[in-house]
Amino acid sequence: MRGAALAGLLATVGMDLGALGIFAPLFGTKGLGPRNLGRWIGHMRAGRFTHDDIAAATPIAHEAAIGVAAHYATGLTLGAGYGLLLRAAQPQRSSVPLATAYGTATTALAWFLLFPACGLGAMGLRRGDVRLPALALCNHAVFGLSLGTASRLAIPRLAKRCRPLLA
Repeated sequence: MRGAALAGLLATVGMDLGALGIFAPLFGTKGLGPRNLGRWIGHMRAGRFTHDDIAAATPIAHEAAIGVAAHYATGLTLGAGYGLLLRAAQPQRSSVPLATAYGTATTALAWFLLFPACGLGAMGLRRGDVRLPALALCNHAVFGLSLGTASRLAIPRLAKRCRPLLA
């Protein structure tokens, strides 16, 4: 499970690199960003879970840091969830196509939970612009691709190198 969670963390880095370096410039739009994610989470403390427009909501202290921490905690959790899914289905090794499908499926969290709660509508289509949902889909596919790659390549090697340190 620790390896799967670490793979989720590494996959989140891959997702961010893909978003910043490829997809945001390609689509000409950005996602919500850590500041708005942190603002949404910060407002939850006061019992407010939905907004008409999260960008217009009252700023929260340290919202960017809260958003980054939440983003990476989500990636870690989704990585652990992928590990559990592999265990529940049957004891098998991760594959890049399976992890990519899993990562792509996690787009549903953004489309049907995060975007509507932040005032962007289901799939982020409130304003009729398909670039945001397309960006989210591509980002989550890269998350899955990175998750599969980290699970198959990086994590076993890292575990082998760290084993003497933990003994």
